[in-house]
Amino acid sequence: LNVDAAVFEATLAGSEDAPAVQWRGEARKLALGDQSLINVKTHGEASLSELPDGGLSSALEALQKIAGEVSADAVNLGGVASEAMTLNTELTRSGETVSGPIAFTAKSVSTLTGLAQTASASGELVLDPGDPSALEFAGSGLLNGAAMYAPRRQAWLEGVGIPEPFSAHGAA
Repeated sequence: LNVDAAVFEATLAGSEDAPAVQWRGEARKLALGDQSLINVKTHGEASLSELPDGGLSSALEALQKIAGEVSADAVNLGGVASEAMTLNTELTRSGETVSGPIAFTAKSVSTLTGLAQTASASGELVLDPGDPSALEFAGSGLLNGAAMYAPRRQAWLEGVGIPEPFSAHGAA
C-alpha cells in the first residue's frame, strides 16, 4: 500500500461501558497496484459494546453502530475510474448482523464497456461480522448520460433482431 501525505486521527469517546471511536482523516493518494484514490477524505463514528482486544474480527464483533463518509476526487479501481466519488453509510447491529442504509455517487465514470456522466446506488447493506466477506446489498442504481463503447455495443446488439415490417423499413 502506497500512502502519500496522509493525516488520520481517531478519538476514543463515550464511556467505559459504551465506548465509541470518532475519526477524521485525509490522504493525497492511496494506491495499491493499479488501484488508487486521490484526495481521499473520511469522517465518522463507531459505537462499540467493548474495546476490542486487537484485530479486525474483534473490532467487528464489538461493533454496535457505525456512521461515516468516504469521498475522493478521483478513483481508479483497475478498469473502473471516476471523479468526485462519495460513499455514506449508517449501519446498526441487530442480533448477529450489522445493517443499514448505504449510498454511493460518482461523476465521470468510465469502465471497460462504457461511460456515464453520473452513477449512483442506494439501498440496504447487511454484513455478518463473523464473516466480513459475506455482504448483501438490496437497493437500486442509476446511470445518467450513459453510453457503451461502439465495439461492445455492436457485440451486445448483434443478437437483437427487429421483426418485419421494421427490418424491411430500415433496408429501404
